[in-house]
Amino acid sequence: MLYKIINSRTTELVDKLRDTRTKSFAFSTIVDELAAILAYEAGKDLPMLTKEVPHWQGTYEAKYVDQSRIGIFPVLRAGIGMEKGVRSHFPNASVYHLGMRRDETTAEPIWYREPENVTCELAILPDPMLATGGSGVEAMKLIESYGCKRMKMLSIVAAPEGIARIEKEFPQADIYVTALDERLNEQFFILPGLGDAGDRIYNTQ
Repeated sequence: MLYKIINSRTTELVDKLRDTRTKSFAFSTIVDELAAILAYEAGKDLPMLTKEVPHWQGTYEAKYVDQSRIGIFPVLRAGIGMEKGVRSHFPNASVYHLGMRRDETTAEPIWYREPENVTCELAILPDPMLATGGSGVEAMKLIESYGCKRMKMLSIVAAPEGIARIEKEFPQADIYVTALDERLNEQFFILPGLGDAGDRIYNTQ
């Protein structure tokens, strides 16, 4: 299911990311904030458990989310830019880095790193740009092989083509975005997009 987290704050922040005058540190700070907003929304439907905790009048039944079976799967390298914001809401989740690079001719992902010893029931996939959906689909195939039952993808901007591909191949997955852009261009880049999120986060070319 697609969840569009679009409001005055997210729109303002995304527009700052689109602005080519936004420098690297400011860009990464905004990505942090948007990642935290997406993580907050993605966590709204998680089941609450209770535990007895010390209270000034004895004990108290406190509510909490069990994060022991949550895995965060940032896609290298741009996904690392969202890791801090996502972990601000899931500080006790495990983090498993996925290494994929984009073939600039086909726009298909090429694996160069897969995590080991993965255990999770809920997988959270932060990736700033959901373009063709190729890396998202490949990530979900791998995560599914680990036995993770639920998947939530968090993206700052997404193209309709990428959304359609994820929904077709993984209809059970939830997709959270703060901007649904117009389309992909002939080089499979999102329009209007943000430019290369990884380069802008890390100030590289």
